[in-house]
Amino acid sequence: MTKYSDEFQQFWKAWPGRYNSDSQQTIKVGKYQAYAEWQRLSADDKETVMQLVKSGRLKSRGTKYLPDAYRWLNKRRWEDF
Repeated sequence: MTKYSDEFQQFWKAWPGRYNSDSQQTIKVGKYQAYAEWQRLSADDKETVMQLVKSGRLKSRGTKYLPDAYRWLNKRRWEDF
């Protein structure tokens, strides 16, 4: 079992996930891959990401087309905000 850092666990908990209209639930996938990307980020990038995710701005745009956390981190999508 992978031990995730507390900092990453906070990110994962705050991550809104993707809304699935079929099941009418929000789902999160790719935790392990997201953690690998998280470890590659600088401390400044991690802080920026956490501020954005906790602010609710991602959720306010809608999560139907939100990529999973791994792709969002890998492609530095927080820079689009």
